[in-house]
Amino acid sequence: MIVKKFVVFLFLFLIAITSNVFSQGGSNYSLFGFGDERVSTGATYDARSGTSIAVKSDHGINLANPALLGYGEFTRMQVGFRFNQHLNIPKSGEAVAQFNSKLDGFSALFMLDTAKKAAFSIGIFPSTSVNYKTSSTFNDTVGSVPFKGKTFFEGSGGITNAYIAGSYSPFTNFTIGGSVAALLGNSVRSVQSVLVGENLFSSSSRIEDVYRGSSAKLGVIFTGIPNLTIGAVYTIQPQVSMTSTIRYSYFLLPDTTFRTISQETSPNSFALGLSYDLGDFSVASDFEHSDYSSVKYRKTEGVTFGSMQRFSASFSKNRSRRFSVPYSEKIGYHLGAGYISHYVNINGSQLSEQFASLGMDIPFGDAIFDVAGVFGTRGTTNDTSTRELFARFTFTLSIGETWFQPFKREQY
Repeated sequence: MIVKKFVVFLFLFLIAITSNVFSQGGSNYSLFGFGDERVSTGATYDARSGTSIAVKSDHGINLANPALLGYGEFTRMQVGFRFNQHLNIPKSGEAVAQFNSKLDGFSALFMLDTAKKAAFSIGIFPSTSVNYKTSSTFNDTVGSVPFKGKTFFEGSGGITNAYIAGSYSPFTNFTIGGSVAALLGNSVRSVQSVLVGENLFSSSSRIEDVYRGSSAKLGVIFTGIPNLTIGAVYTIQPQVSMTSTIRYSYFLLPDTTFRTISQETSPNSFALGLSYDLGDFSVASDFEHSDYSSVKYRKTEGVTFGSMQRFSASFSKNRSRRFSVPYSEKIGYHLGAGYISHYVNINGSQLSEQFASLGMDIPFGDAIFDVAGVFGTRGTTNDTSTRELFARFTFTLSIGETWFQPFKREQY
């Protein structure tokens, strides 16, 4: 009990001291569209490179496929934190290291009937992330007057889902699940131009977008073939409503501020997953497709949006839950790899991402501490684009129901 309390205290202390870490940027490609999509939630799935559509877990709360909620055994609470480290390497110029960190959601899972896979879950989790900081230099001439300058681009924010989900098995070997979510969040993007020259002055603009919307997800799981789990998910995302506050600043003139309200199309998506158990080991794979071709939000000159495909696969040594085995066998180990063909096309070159992952599930009684690291690269084949090297570290704490039982009292 002392060890478990220490782990919880250490985890919460880590969150407390890092929640206000200065975010200096990260993925410069997140300036397009709604930002980077969050593929999965929780370190136990990040350790599998996001492979989660057909991956059962006795402690991880699966938000990718709500039909898997009923495969837990206990009521659980889960909280996570994520660190991102980026090294942005332009084709010309110096490489820039950037770091950011943020909470990775909070979820609660309530098991209603384990025989019928009936479960209920509520919580919040991030679905997109905007976090970039970059600059470009220029030299030009107006008339016969030369000048030079530098423009800084910076953005942060994203969309968060406040969800409610449930699962149920109407008959043997088949489980359905569904979720609905309110889309909340905002992003702040700024552009500042600093000019050097006679009678030239700096200018800046700041745009804050507030997002509101909703989404729904339907998932199914089939386990009728021995050792094989098949999962599928379809996500519906109606239009996102945005309230934009735009402010222009110039040295010689008063600030100009105005507000607009608009609607933006958000893509639907389909995902399919397979998982196969090999005794204490398991292998799994995912495929996901979504179409962003109708999205116009934050699409700059030379950039087009199309379809997005994600492929991932994982290999796991599942943790043993037998009391008689050594503690080392009670730890779960995961490896994964993946590839994403992003929806962003820059000057005719597709943005793509390759990555690998590893992680562990470490038990402390009824509490599970999950750790994961994802390492990869992202960029295009365009000679003028920036190549990103990234490392993402996720830490998740999952607490079982025995934490909420009353203290035992001696009987006289």
